[in-house]
Amino acid sequence: MIDTHTHINSQNLEYLKKELIRINNLSYVDKVINIGIDLDTSKNAIAIANNYSKFYCCIGTQPLVQDDETDLLNLYNLSYNKDKIVAIGVKINTQYYLDRQLKNLFISIEIANLLKLPVVIYTNNANLIILDILKRHRPKYGFVLRNSNPSTDDLREIMKMDGYIAIGNNTEKSTLSTAENMPLDYIIFELNSRKTTSNPKGDENSPFKRISEIHHMDAEELEYRLDTNAKRLFQKLK
Repeated sequence: MIDTHTHINSQNLEYLKKELIRINNLSYVDKVINIGIDLDTSKNAIAIANNYSKFYCCIGTQPLVQDDETDLLNLYNLSYNKDKIVAIGVKINTQYYLDRQLKNLFISIEIANLLKLPVVIYTNNANLIILDILKRHRPKYGFVLRNSNPSTDDLREIMKMDGYIAIGNNTEKSTLSTAENMPLDYIIFELNSRKTTSNPKGDENSPFKRISEIHHMDAEELEYRLDTNAKRLFQKLK
């Protein structure tokens, strides 16, 4: 199973090493995309990806971080193993400095297009604003929306642009219900390995189980379909 989104960075190096070894040894996890939220954690995510075989990374910034987004381009260019950097990430929170955040989104899309990478967008339910921007400023190599709770109209727009919706262990019930209205080909699954202690395929209460019920398929077939979606979006995953 491909875990398309988790955060594994820690000031406690002993804890970090134990956690990385634990996840790297999980038999049901094949690959993990570790998400950076600023320049420091993005650097750490790159280092982790370079040293642990299962790990890849997404580099990016959050709205209240004062990093210059263009530094992400320098960070990418300085990395010796660019194949492990699979996406650019950006977070939108409409409660704070929206103009700066939208500028951040534009710049992040430009960087992703330049580097031929997809964009991971944490929407915080700001779907209308973000979808309007994506229509006018399209990520050329794909995108996935997280924490979006999309309406039926939102889903139509996302599918028109060949985008994806993220569903995973931390997904709210309202967002999970969108799996009933969205073809499986547009769903990316987030395991969040940092917080997961058991195989979701065997957990009767997991969102993975719910998706399998909605789409009437067994766990192995569903895993294959979701992993295929992840590889289609994150094309550097081998």
